[in-house]
Amino acid sequence: MNLENKYTLGILTVLIGRENCIDPLFEYFKEVTIPQQFETPTLYFVRGFNKEFESLFKQKIKQYGLRQKYKDIIVVEGVPKVQNESTWEQWESSTRIENSTDKHKSTAENLHRGISEIVNNHEYIHIVDDDTIPPNFSITKMSQLLLNNPKIGMVSGLYFCKGWTPPSLIKGKQELKRKLVASIAMEKWESCTLDDLVDIEGGTDNMGFVGNGCILLPTEYLKNILPLNDVEKEFNEKGPDWYISYKIREQDKTIKLSPSVLCKHLDENGNEVGVHSSHFDKIKESTKEEDKYLVSIFSPQVNYISLLKQFDYIKIIVFNEAKVLFYKKYLKQNRHLLKEDRIEIVQSNTCLYREEYKNFYDYLEIIQFHTLHEYCLELMNTKTSYNITIQPSWDRTVTLADNYSLSSNNLKSLITN
Repeated sequence: MNLENKYTLGILTVLIGRENCIDPLFEYFKEVTIPQQFETPTLYFVRGFNKEFESLFKQKIKQYGLRQKYKDIIVVEGVPKVQNESTWEQWESSTRIENSTDKHKSTAENLHRGISEIVNNHEYIHIVDDDTIPPNFSITKMSQLLLNNPKIGMVSGLYFCKGWTPPSLIKGKQELKRKLVASIAMEKWESCTLDDLVDIEGGTDNMGFVGNGCILLPTEYLKNILPLNDVEKEFNEKGPDWYISYKIREQDKTIKLSPSVLCKHLDENGNEVGVHSSHFDKIKESTKEEDKYLVSIFSPQVNYISLLKQFDYIKIIVFNEAKVLFYKKYLKQNRHLLKEDRIEIVQSNTCLYREEYKNFYDYLEIIQFHTLHEYCLELMNTKTSYNITIQPSWDRTVTLADNYSLSSNNLKSLITN
């Protein structure tokens, strides 16, 4: 391919001084593969960090040899993060929640300054958040999708949410680990989970909203969106990632999410949030036949021993409401359950929800089902080979036919495509 036929690319990140993220981020910039369709890219940094971070920034540029890899490195003057005096722990846990609008404004301002530098000098832009670490093949994979389909306006990698919303009746601890920075819903941002992408056929082909943590798109679409720092109040409150997604779709373009571009989203200590990438590596590498699990709310009508003929492992959830029945009567008649190493008995409690949801219609049944769901998700977050059947009552089961995400093979198909 002749040089004149290659596309120009600008890579942009807003640095706000995350000391524990700079090494993996700069390692990505050093190792990322640049497809042959692109010229040597220019790397842009928006300076949103304190002067104390300056020397570390310069040191890491040199340490990772970034000037040798890129055509040029351009530093754009930005604005500090909101409540810049906060520690990172304070900022991640409270400041960005309590001052979300101000946080969105400062992010929009910095993105606006960086994007404005790129759109007039490059044909494509790759935006990476400073706490989001894509795989080294990310540009290759995303450009394959983008360049081969003119209907697609933007391609995003997949990464997990930091879980700023605490666990609730609907979103438990295990489910929050699978919550993505993305929305399948079009009208408003409704955060989806990894399982939504598995369960909804073609869900990744036409996303409603995605985060700006790892995206690739033509700069011509961003030109039509600028400015980002002078938008309507409603859009400012929802954030620049919401706004960019909204405006891309407004240009009659679709947003594609590429699950194989699985990024590491790092907390203030540099640790991965959500389900760790190492877990997905094991799922992709696994050649083992799926283990069959039954996760069941205890019912005296169920013969769990006989079900061992159908399942490799059974997890029985005994809620407080059934504790007396289980231990005083059922277990006396079925002592052999305790001798089965393939059967696990778990005692669970719904009391924590009673007061908060006392006026919630059918709250007990719903709480029990979501607790049951949490135990299933715990298996999915820790096991690499599974086919799960859920049994909320003696006469009802939820299987792979109802939810494709209950199979590790279906997850493997998603994250390898």
